[in-house]
Amino acid sequence: MFGARRKAINKYRNEIALIWLCAVGGVFGNISPFFYGVLAEQIVLTGTHVGYVAGAELLGMCLCSLAVSFFLIRWRLKVLLLIAASAASVCNLITPFAESFVELLVIRFLSGFMGSGLIYSIAFGLVTRQNNPDRLIALGLLVQVSLSSALLFSFPHIASSFNWRLIAYIVGAIYASTLLLLPLLPERIAPYVTCGLSWRINDSSISTIKLLSALFLFYISIGTTWPFVALIAKDSGLSDTIVGSGLGIGLLIGACGGLVVALLGMRYGRIGPLSISLLGMGISFVLFGDVLSSTMFFVAIAILCFFWDYGQPYLLAAIGDSDNSGRFSVLIPAVVGLGYSLGSTISGYLIPVIGLNYIAMSGVAFLVLSGSLLYSEYRSENGSSMGSLKYEA
Repeated sequence: MFGARRKAINKYRNEIALIWLCAVGGVFGNISPFFYGVLAEQIVLTGTHVGYVAGAELLGMCLCSLAVSFFLIRWRLKVLLLIAASAASVCNLITPFAESFVELLVIRFLSGFMGSGLIYSIAFGLVTRQNNPDRLIALGLLVQVSLSSALLFSFPHIASSFNWRLIAYIVGAIYASTLLLLPLLPERIAPYVTCGLSWRINDSSISTIKLLSALFLFYISIGTTWPFVALIAKDSGLSDTIVGSGLGIGLLIGACGGLVVALLGMRYGRIGPLSISLLGMGISFVLFGDVLSSTMFFVAIAILCFFWDYGQPYLLAAIGDSDNSGRFSVLIPAVVGLGYSLGSTISGYLIPVIGLNYIAMSGVAFLVLSGSLLYSEYRSENGSSMGSLKYEA
């Protein structure tokens, strides 16, 4: 009796640890628009510089995820998490003291490569090997969104009432909190039993590669706009308080999109919800292309966050269903990071040419390309491994 109870308690502790890792691993992507907006004001960065810094951090996360896919199952997780949490904490603590754009670029790259990217990869590697990954990912998303919303609501007051550097210290402390999870982690991640180390290309792999390409384009579109929404709002004359509140409310509404997915599941298949998601995101990008009032800013952020969180689970699930080996799915963090990084870099180049308000329009083009790949996959599927976009009764 007591053994069963102790086993259940340990199970809940381990699940809580995984949920917190998932939440912390992705929290910076949610708060980055405000974070970079504050840095731009305090360290005097242009919109182009913000694009480069955001791109460097996401590039670091991408390269980390790509490298980790080869050695994660061989290294001791506790050592990796110790390195990741320490690096992310230190990089955020020293970010306010960067004296030049180059220093800031290096610090944020290292934060992504050795810190947040490694934490996210550890979380992803552990969760995907659980019996109930969907539930754990959903709970991690809810915690992540709740934490991000609380930070975005409080950051404007912290920046105005206290030292703005406190924002970076809080982010560093959040990463440091993952050190408390060290006793709960297994020594190593169990490898996939059925796939070995094979990267053999077959029909299933081609389907997965096509879906990964759609995910890549999906995140390029997000990267063209999301890191700059705070700057777009401020360029329209909105205050830090309105920006922070809008981002916080938008993230909470985005969580509702994830809840809708949890309730509906595959009832309407995947191609329909994904099409609706891409259309909704495209509408939000168009709204960002105009001078924003506070009301329109709230509406644009709410639409973007809702349809982002509504479509993403279907796309990730489609990739997982099509990947029989499990070797390509571990590249999801790298694909997401590279797409987001490339999108923000593209906008960094475009800002001097077309201005802040119109960079979101470039995101519409990448949404169209992503949708084209998804529809192509939907039309070409011919087996169970390729049927990840269709409704199954």
